[in-house]
Amino acid sequence: MFDALAERFDDMDEIKDVAEYGCAAGVSDFIYSTELCEFFDRYEDEIETELDGLGIKYEDLVDTDLFYTMQDMKEQAVWCIVEMYCHNRVDAACAVA
Repeated sequence: MFDALAERFDDMDEIKDVAEYGCAAGVSDFIYSTELCEFFDRYEDEIETELDGLGIKYEDLVDTDLFYTMQDMKEQAVWCIVEMYCHNRVDAACAVA
């Protein structure tokens, strides 16, 4: 999964934007439900491992006072992972600088 993210995110300016504004602002390849679902299905085990390591449950990713679907949780999980990845890349770049 991280190899796929490293391949997709090769522009540090975009990485900084995602880290600062999140995926909800619109990140190509991570916009449409079909894209998000495909990414989740391909990397489900790795996503769950990362979320577990962060102490995040699917229910934490959605507003449980509102109606939500498993698709909503998948999308939020992918966004969470992408945002975490970008935050980590920014932190690593700052540590080197």
